[in-house]
Amino acid sequence: MNVVPLDPGYVRGSHGRLPEDPADGPVLLCSDPSAARDRFEATDVRDLLLELAGV
Repeated sequence: MNVVPLDPGYVRGSHGRLPEDPADGPVLLCSDPSAARDRFEATDVRDLLLELAGV
């Protein structure tokens, strides 16, 4: 089953572009209130997930 092409010519659009208004950015939901922050940098998400997983 070959459903994902390997040709990079198909990649278009705004991959990775940040929105002009932060209110239009991604949302991170978590049930642990101790992880609450006003903002997260994209590079902080990995460490947060590992911390929440107890790693």
